[in-house]
Amino acid sequence: MDAVLKVLLDLLAQFGIGFDQFLNFAVGLLAIPLITWLKARYGLIDRAAAFLTAGVAVVLSLVALFLYGRVGLAEFTLGNFAAVFGVVYATARLVYEKIVQPKPVS
Repeated sequence: MDAVLKVLLDLLAQFGIGFDQFLNFAVGLLAIPLITWLKARYGLIDRAAAFLTAGVAVVLSLVALFLYGRVGLAEFTLGNFAAVFGVVYATARLVYEKIVQPKPVS
């Protein structure tokens, strides 16, 4: 497992991507199926769906911060959270709107 992680980190480093950035993007991608399922389960659309997306991004951002050790109970900062939330939320919204549910071209 350590060898796989080292290869992944080396590969990311070649492209100038840190593990934190990769993890944020990956969490954003993982948010899409969860958000889609929750929207379908509860029949959410428009504004309610946008709030759901933001809520899921908040939860997953906190999980990501804890995963790479950026946050302990005493180390939580609004700056850390805002940076991760921005990437997670933007990734989830962008991928969902452009790939998962493309709008028809008129």
